[in-house]
Amino acid sequence: MKRGNVITSIVGIVLLVAFGLFLIYFATYMDVTMLGLDQQSYFESYRQNMAMKFSPKLRSESMQQELIDEAKDAFKKKEYEEARELAKKALANDPSNGAMRALVANSIARTETPEVAIAYLEGLGDSFANDKQVQRALARLIYRDDPKRSLGIYVSLAEAWPDDPQCHIDAGRMMLRIENDRLAAKEYFNCAIALDGENEDAYVGLLNTTDDRNEMKEIYNQLIKIDPSASRYTGQLGWMEYEDGNFERAYLFSKQAVIADPSAYYAQFNQALAELRLGKESDAWGTYVNAAAACIEQHARYPFDGAITDLDDIPIDENPVFVSRVKELLIYGDRFASEGVIAYLEFFGEDAHEIEGPDFLTGESIALSDFRGKLVFIDFWATWCGPCVYEFPNVVELQETLGGDRFQVLSASLDNEGEEDALKEMIEEYGINYPVIYTGDGWEQPATTRYGVNYIPNTWVISPEGKILYHDLRGKDPLRYCKKYLESSVETVGKYTAETEADLGGLSFKVSSETGIVKEVNVTVMIPLEYGEGEGMLVENHHFMSEDAVVEQRIDFARPENALPFTFWSVEVPTESLPDPFIWTGLCEADTPEGDKTEIQDEAVTGDASLGEDSDDADEASSEETAAGDNLETA
Repeated sequence: MKRGNVITSIVGIVLLVAFGLFLIYFATYMDVTMLGLDQQSYFESYRQNMAMKFSPKLRSESMQQELIDEAKDAFKKKEYEEARELAKKALANDPSNGAMRALVANSIARTETPEVAIAYLEGLGDSFANDKQVQRALARLIYRDDPKRSLGIYVSLAEAWPDDPQCHIDAGRMMLRIENDRLAAKEYFNCAIALDGENEDAYVGLLNTTDDRNEMKEIYNQLIKIDPSASRYTGQLGWMEYEDGNFERAYLFSKQAVIADPSAYYAQFNQALAELRLGKESDAWGTYVNAAAACIEQHARYPFDGAITDLDDIPIDENPVFVSRVKELLIYGDRFASEGVIAYLEFFGEDAHEIEGPDFLTGESIALSDFRGKLVFIDFWATWCGPCVYEFPNVVELQETLGGDRFQVLSASLDNEGEEDALKEMIEEYGINYPVIYTGDGWEQPATTRYGVNYIPNTWVISPEGKILYHDLRGKDPLRYCKKYLESSVETVGKYTAETEADLGGLSFKVSSETGIVKEVNVTVMIPLEYGEGEGMLVENHHFMSEDAVVEQRIDFARPENALPFTFWSVEVPTESLPDPFIWTGLCEADTPEGDKTEIQDEAVTGDASLGEDSDDADEASSEETAAGDNLETA
């Protein structure tokens, strides 16, 4: 073949291959475009997949990363045995992986004991003496029994990794917790902030190092800049500004918190107080109504007491009529929002959910099912919860008085991991004489989800047969009702059900009894009115007596022209054998046009954003507080 023909053939083959590749690329490009995929990421993924097909090293690295990710994901899901096995597989490929060593240890601590996990880490030898992840896990595990050594490890990690903000944050936290050395802790938190100026944890830690109000405001101002949508920061800042007499600023920050989280009723109460101080009575009334509505929707109880107390602090010569009307609204709202009675509707007579975990006092595994045949009083609590601590003497007395073959108190601590010292101190101080299940998972403890616990103290009484009897008993009521149950044959109460449908014009309801008759039904309707002349609200009470298994009625609401677009209602079935009635509560409200909502938000955000630039206007609040002042202690 002549040379020219060869060249022509080669060129033709090259062009043909190029054209084929172009067609493949074009077809792929069209598919990606039609599917709406990101072209760059798609082709990058394609390139990586092709590279892995021809590179054993890349395939091995990809499989290893999948193992690591699966192990971490299993641990997050609290599937500790699976996490441990996956981490071991990852370590078989890379024995030097300190993060996987730490994950194995943390899994061991949760499936066996912390002591076994500590022995595992210490048995790794000198090769992991300087591994950051391993040493952090070790420090966390030995904190309870050897806090000084734990602190030493955290400090050494901050020195060994001066460019790691988390190491400085850990050292600062432990310096506060173990040594109560605010100055040293502040230095660590400031180091973390110097490395990462938007580290939220560092600023939150810094809050605990000072009592200076202006300094706290400065810190919270930075937190608001980091996360303007965090209502806990803007809400607490609003409360502090109110306490300082800066009512305009209190109003703006509280309003920003409500925009960030419309369910933040504590911030709405703050906003209403500020509006009242600014002479905006009509606005304040509407805000109080909205706050009450938000509470009722969430079945939140305690903030009403706090709001009433705050109103009492306002001089009586300022708006005495208005204050009395707001108090009336809140008192009625407290009844509507009661959580304890709602629980009967959902749980009464149902099988009790299991609660299990290690008993903090003995270290032995314990479960609710261990006490089948006894009446059991369950108490969910935490060391940082003031109302929980207030109840301790009553619960201790309950166990001392009734404890024995037929009765047992069982408690579950919602303290987080690392709070063992506080827990031990609390148990010793109050002479707690009943099991305390402690997993270190805080609110993530499985039992809290099973029982729908979203506030504490949260108490339940379980029958010897394992059925739910009472919920939310406090004070002397647990002793009264539990003693009554043990000393007599308690009347069997049928579970009631209700079907309700309400609008601004009226309420239709149907109440049924599963085992007997519906003797009595009480219906309460509350219609808030615009603030001005006349009463602050209309309250209607309807009473129905019956000898039937079903009561079905329609009630029309008497709504005057000056009624606000809200109606609160409750349907209540009293019982003789339960501390609270069965009760269904609800809220009807008119829809607000979306345009109006947007207008309000835009205006409020603009006004509040300007405050965020002023370094003198940040706020202080522990992350465990609710931003509505000291009156709101419960979680």
